[in-house]
Parts: sequence; structure tokens; C-alpha cells
Amino acid sequence: MLFNSPQPHTPVFLNSLPYKRNELNQSKHDRIIQKIADDFARQGFIVYADHIKWSMGRPPLFNGHRPDLTIQGQNGRVIVEVETFDSCLESHAISQLRAFNRVGIPVIVVIPEVIHTILGANNGLTKFNALNNRINTSKLYNVKVDTIKI
Repeated sequence: MLFNSPQPHTPVFLNSLPYKRNELNQSKHDRIIQKIADDFARQGFIVYADHIKWSMGRPPLFNGHRPDLTIQGQNGRVIVEVETFDSCLESHAISQLRAFNRVGIPVIVVIPEVIHTILGANNGLTKFNALNNRINTSKLYNVKVDTIKI
């Protein structure tokens, strides 16, 4: 029976719900988007950003997914997706990266720079390496991972 199982589990219908960051990680996510948008707009790029009420508006959908940012310059357009360590390996994040990869333009996944604490550095480095491995094994050739200091 579903609810008399001795081991804790997630009911099947909950597995299909998209991941939702906690308030602290969402704030960090949004600050990264704001920093990237401000930096590139100041340099004269055309920037569209989601989640931050950006004056230029939100990026368009690509294969049913909206990226956190698109940045347009003289050499073309780039999709930027910001992930926090808690979300970078979630199925929703990987699904987005697959969709963006199919567009055929560069995709940059930005994650916070590893904070070197006893707990943070090892966990952060492990997640960073796991995300890179997942991208490589999924053959997401247009996707690159970068870090940002916030």
C-alpha cells in the first residue's frame, strides 16, 4: 500500500512537479541575473532578463522554455541560464539545457563561485563537476558552465 510503506518516499505525482528554490537561493539566483544584466547592458549589449522586472523585458521562449537572460551583441546572441547549487542537477534544469542546446546558439550556465569553506568548497566543487559531466554525457555541445562571484 502506498502510505503504509516502512521507507519514506515521494508519491509519484510529486516527482513531476518542477523544482522550487527556497527563498535564500531564489534571492541569490535573482541577484546573479541582476548583476549579469547590469554588467552587459552597461557595456552596450541588448539584454533581456527574466525574474527581475528588467526594463527591456523578458527573453522569448526557446523550445518551450524561457531562459533567465539573452544577451545580444555584434557577434550574435547568447542564452544565459543561472543555476544555484541546489538546482543545477534537477531534472527541470537539465530539461531546459537540452531545449536551449537545440536552438544552436551558445548557452552559458552560470553558477555561484565556490565559497571556500570546509563544507561549501567540497560540496560546490562536487556539484560543479557533476553538472559538467552531465552536460558532456548528454552531448549538450552548445552548453558551457561558468561561475560568478556574488
